[in-house]
Amino acid sequence: MDQVKLLIIDDQADDEKAKLTAWSGRVDFRVRYPWDVSENDLIFANVVVVDYRLDQIWEARDALEQIALKPRNGLALASVLRSQERIMDGGPTAFLLRSAHLGDLSPEFPPESRLHVIAHQNNLEWVLSKNGDVNEQMNQIICLAKAVDALPDNWPHVDAAGMKELLRGWLNVPANERWSDLAWQDIEECHPPLHELSTSKQGLRLIRWILHRILPYPCFLMTINRLAVRLKVTEESLKAAVEDGLAECFAAGAYMGALNQFDRRARWWGRGIESILWDLTDGQSFNVSRTLEVLNSICGQKLVPLVMSQPILCLDKEYQFRDQPCELLEAVQVQPDDWPAYAEQAWASIADVHADERLRAIVVSSDRERIQEEEA
Repeated sequence: MDQVKLLIIDDQADDEKAKLTAWSGRVDFRVRYPWDVSENDLIFANVVVVDYRLDQIWEARDALEQIALKPRNGLALASVLRSQERIMDGGPTAFLLRSAHLGDLSPEFPPESRLHVIAHQNNLEWVLSKNGDVNEQMNQIICLAKAVDALPDNWPHVDAAGMKELLRGWLNVPANERWSDLAWQDIEECHPPLHELSTSKQGLRLIRWILHRILPYPCFLMTINRLAVRLKVTEESLKAAVEDGLAECFAAGAYMGALNQFDRRARWWGRGIESILWDLTDGQSFNVSRTLEVLNSICGQKLVPLVMSQPILCLDKEYQFRDQPCELLEAVQVQPDDWPAYAEQAWASIADVHADERLRAIVVSSDRERIQEEEA
């Protein structure tokens, strides 16, 4: 694609413009005060970033008596602009909200750990914290813009086979691997929004599906913390091993599809990893000792086994995965409100459940008796 065409809307536009000068070679940007946004600006942009708090005096807005014409914050303004963008010619436009006060939209949890939930609940592709690293956020914007640009112009909405191939291409599902069809089955179980798409603008549903419902949750893509638990090794040692030989070993299973660099976390197709391990161990991939022996021979004895029989990843009180896994017998199943039914089961340690009322409230009914037994 050509340069990302970015429209930033902020009631401190001059300050924002100065921050972006270092990116002028990679991003074609316009910075506007809310009262200066034109139809041409919306047509220009493929990514629009709107500031949440619009506290500066907006004379034309503030003088009106009709409250329906007075968007008080960036969330309201983004909705107005999106309704205008939908009737304009051109491709899809991603909308992001940015603020130093995202806690206003996530009162119970630290917003930095719930960005996908905030975006999902507010009809946005993503949200950004003004307190975050500018370079990292610009990389996310560029990655998002490329994914939007890669959406097809025409959707074969009455052709199920055509829609399947379209999504397989967009996700870059390896075509010649024997596990490709199994990977596609896993994708289908995660309910991609395929059957209602008919225009390129509706393709943003796919963007949201990846950002809001796939990348944050354990499903068909495997992150390094899940891979460490699968191999029963420490995450720190696995990171070192990946840098010293295992990255190449696992390359055939690497996820290289849309938004693969959005959060700069390595991901692999779960089916791809299992197939690679099966081949490396001559069919003994669930023999932990054999698997570690083979992998350590590749990475120079970097992998350190976990001293656990059944390690699992657990959520903390903020519904984020803990840095260290815990033993299965020391955990209970939980069901956060936003947890997809197709994702792997969520767990929390019994110790954390006892210490936090919110975690206690989401323990599944079949495990509540275990909590009561611990208290008795």
